[in-house]
Amino acid sequence: MGTMAARLGACTLLLWAALALPLTGSLRLPATMSRRAAVSRMAASPVSDEPAVGGGDEQQQSAVDPAADWGGLPAAIVASKCGAINSQIVKSANAEAVLQLTVKHAEQLNSVNAATALHRIAGHLKRSRAQRDRVLRDERFESLLDTNCRLAARSNPRSISDIMWAFATLQHWPPRMLKPVLTQVAVHLEANAFEAQHLALIVWAFAVLELKPVKLLERIETAALSQLKYFNEQNCANVLWGFAKLNYKPRTLLGPMSAKLLQPSVLRAMKPVEVTDASYALAVVGSREEQKALMAALATRAQPDTLLAKFSSRQLVMLTWAFARMQIRPEQLGLWVTEIRAAHERQPLLAVDARNLERALERFGEDTEWLHPPKEEEEEAAAA
Repeated sequence: MGTMAARLGACTLLLWAALALPLTGSLRLPATMSRRAAVSRMAASPVSDEPAVGGGDEQQQSAVDPAADWGGLPAAIVASKCGAINSQIVKSANAEAVLQLTVKHAEQLNSVNAATALHRIAGHLKRSRAQRDRVLRDERFESLLDTNCRLAARSNPRSISDIMWAFATLQHWPPRMLKPVLTQVAVHLEANAFEAQHLALIVWAFAVLELKPVKLLERIETAALSQLKYFNEQNCANVLWGFAKLNYKPRTLLGPMSAKLLQPSVLRAMKPVEVTDASYALAVVGSREEQKALMAALATRAQPDTLLAKFSSRQLVMLTWAFARMQIRPEQLGLWVTEIRAAHERQPLLAVDARNLERALERFGEDTEWLHPPKEEEEEAAAA
């Protein structure tokens, strides 16, 4: 009975010590200490109410590496705190709220927190150029960049893709981020750790930021080919569009990805933006002989019985341009021109779109006079 009581007492003290950890600091045990010796030592020496002082590098590792602590409790507590911070960042109402959180928790931010904060700021600011410019000059934002730079080597695949997406969305690429971020991209490519959506976002971001690390693009192409079955229609369109914008021809990937896009289930799921981006990409990096069937299939997504009404005039202009570049006359050309012309009469096309459309229609031998109304008509319209 005495032995049983002693064991119960020791277990009670152990439980009390574990529950007290968030308030009293880390309880670290030497790696050589047995579980029985640990219980005995805790029974003899209750945990102090004062936080532990000192410890240096050993204590820091104990706080982040569960294997360095008996039961992993300190590391679990740190992870829990970072998880709570991440939840607050994700739920933030605006960029200012995110910046305030990064200052408040500056000492506790981990790589996921820092990447999530950058991602959320970009999401909040993508439609507000004036506010974006203010934030980019904010000292708190600069501090967040420093944190991301410092923690980049610990960033997981999703965090790296979030960082790339954020910079592309902000159209801002700080030079000091180049080496740490691209190095970590290479690390995860080497480990084949990126998922399909990560690869697609990274290529898309490279294109927006006008970065062309050819060696990384080659490795991304290889990784994408190995994971092609996990790619959805949006991933395919983003990868193809990014490669095309960078004028990188994915010779080994293009054929298999074209075949995937031809699958009825994938084709039916493609939205106007994905049809437009894929068509543009195929016109730039593909060939008439190899992609003609896919181009014809993509054209069927822009007709009255599918999604024609949801295409913007700009998207229809790009579709027309892509087919003209590949010297393929789509059966739907007349429908597209009718829709574009009606939209142009309501609101004139942007100059760049008008030029692209004019060149495309000239290749098809179509009338382009309606793109340039007589001066009298323009003056009358302006007066009205």
